Amino acid sequence: MGTSLRGLGDFQQQYREAVHRMGEFLAYRIMRQWLHNDWIFSLTSKGREQKKMLKVLHGFTERIIAERKLYHDRTNGQYLKSFDNDTSAKRDDAEPIGST
Repeated sequence: MGTSLRGLGDFQQQYREAVHRMGEFLAYRIMRQWLHNDWIFSLTSKGREQKKMLKVLHGFTERIIAERKLYHDRTNGQYLKSFDNDTSAKRDDAEPIGST
């Protein structure tokens, strides 16, 4: 999302830890076929911990989105306007993927 996680802030540390734990949960579930079912997994202690980690991840994402919206409101969308006017990525002869 274009946000540095190198800071020593508590929020960034929680996010990094949550991403790491989610990877561990994925490996844990892959190795145990009976936990592939979301309902069964949600009844386990790891399932409850995963739910907490997802709240951390979603909170981080929502916070970044809110900060970006505030930034664009304060700058009157200046960056977004220059992004829309960028012609380097536009070509007249380019066809959309999937068109015939």
